[in-house]
Amino acid sequence: MINIRSILFLVFILSFFATNSDAYTVPVLISTAKVFHISSQSEIVLRKDKQPYKTSRIFVFSSFSDNNSGHIYVFENDTFEVSSKDPINIDGLEVNSNLMIGEKNGFLNAFVLIDLESYVKKVVSCEMPSSWPIQALEAQAILARTYALKKIKENGYILPNSLNQNFDIRSLVPKNIEEAVDKTNGEIISYKGSIASVFYHSSSGMGMTENVENVWGSQIPYLIPVRDYDKFSPYVHWIKKIPLDKVFETLKNEKFIQDSSNDYKFNGVKIISIDSSGRAEKVEFTINKKKYIVTSLQLRKIFGLYSTNFRVTIDERFLSFEGSGSGHGVGLSQWGAYAMAKSNISYKNIIKHYFPGTEVTKFDP
Repeated sequence: MINIRSILFLVFILSFFATNSDAYTVPVLISTAKVFHISSQSEIVLRKDKQPYKTSRIFVFSSFSDNNSGHIYVFENDTFEVSSKDPINIDGLEVNSNLMIGEKNGFLNAFVLIDLESYVKKVVSCEMPSSWPIQALEAQAILARTYALKKIKENGYILPNSLNQNFDIRSLVPKNIEEAVDKTNGEIISYKGSIASVFYHSSSGMGMTENVENVWGSQIPYLIPVRDYDKFSPYVHWIKKIPLDKVFETLKNEKFIQDSSNDYKFNGVKIISIDSSGRAEKVEFTINKKKYIVTSLQLRKIFGLYSTNFRVTIDERFLSFEGSGSGHGVGLSQWGAYAMAKSNISYKNIIKHYFPGTEVTKFDP
């Protein structure tokens, strides 16, 4: 069933940014709560649905009515913009940008409003070492910009973590990252005239990147396996050993096995299928003489594995994963981009290599 409140919330966010004078403003979700305490050293100007509303140095926003006249109750269709000439403090987090407050499903959402290029600089600072070659930083800048614009188009906002892209409003931006972002100002990856769906990871570990279909089930013509050059990656080879009691407990808690007994005996474990790129796809456990199948993606999540490119063995004490690479393997390999950049390959050619058939274009809002 369609959630009408969710649709209305998205429409209000999109309409706000569609009419904003700065078409490059990025709304980043920084906090969700029932109540927000907001303050500043100087006067806060509060606008409701783009119209002047109140001024004060302290505001308390609430998603529920508690008969407290000092609180501002936020209804599901309300949109509040918070601005001040000094930094704004929201529940202990100090930001130098404007905020937008909205409500969804009984919770308040606070978005920091930051211009696109400043956002990209902070993402690159979080996602790639500043000491890396400029061409790699430039490629990462274009990816960050493209990913953000695609997500905003789909959802109306972007998350500040690995669910989308890592972002820290407080991070300082090194000079070479400033230069990389400025050089690629407004450039994005496009495919047949539309913003491309782009992804990136640390390293493939296979010598080939992954097909997006093997990870998320979709078919995207430019997210296909290509040669990776991640030889400098610290994840070229890794081993993770997990005590068997921890394995059994985790598989039970995650409901991958149905066994009421606390006693167990691992009779064996093996990979029973691999995907088209050679990565593990499904793993079969034999426990107390019963067989259980778990996907490699599920194992990666519950055991914190670097990638699904692994072999698995078992002994009397440990389940051992021996693998290579870090991340989902789809799209650009950051360590591969590093190696290509060290060979003086341009950022545009790095992007064309990892996203065949795409082109680098200027974003037209």
